[in-house]
Amino acid sequence: MVLSRAEKVQRHIMEEMSAQGLAAGQRLPSVRQLAEDCQVTTPTVREALRALEAAGVVELRHGSGTYVHPHAFRFVRANTLMVPTLSQCRELVEARVIIEPPIAAEAARHRSEDDLRALEECAECAINAQLPDDHVSFHVLVAQATGNDALVDVVEGLLSIRKQAHAASRAFITDREQDRAQHRRIAGAIRRSDPVMAEQLMRDHLQWLATCSDR
Repeated sequence: MVLSRAEKVQRHIMEEMSAQGLAAGQRLPSVRQLAEDCQVTTPTVREALRALEAAGVVELRHGSGTYVHPHAFRFVRANTLMVPTLSQCRELVEARVIIEPPIAAEAARHRSEDDLRALEECAECAINAQLPDDHVSFHVLVAQATGNDALVDVVEGLLSIRKQAHAASRAFITDREQDRAQHRRIAGAIRRSDPVMAEQLMRDHLQWLATCSDR
């Protein structure tokens, strides 16, 4: 496959970020420096950076420069511009029922004490109708407890695709005590290192959430 000049610049930037071990928030070389490194014009570099920004790899700060985005090294990327249809939303719920229970089982096998504390604290938040903007989903925390970044990316991707639908679905959960109780039971199974129970409880929970949103 023949790459365009902008695509070659994108690849160069990604390779340099990896080779230099750049972390989220660190600044990239200037547009002029990148143009010299890649032997292209500055408009070509800007085109490449806009594409990387759209992909969630870099963050362009006007008057400051280009920085590594917090999600730059995700294995799986969600299309945040996508507006899913009702049929697609249902398929995504079905996908979560298939994908997340085994993740809960893995969490039970690999969780740390820090993971358990985060899960148990988050489980209590299920009682709240509104959650803060910086709230980390219980389901993402379960994935984090596996220690597998690819699984975290998958769950975050599924939730970000359904961000608006997910927020709306919380309005249908009238029994928040039940929601919290289910989260507590899942966290409890993970604490006991019981993968079979963690998997079953997560499946039951997701199926219950699906019935709530269908009402």
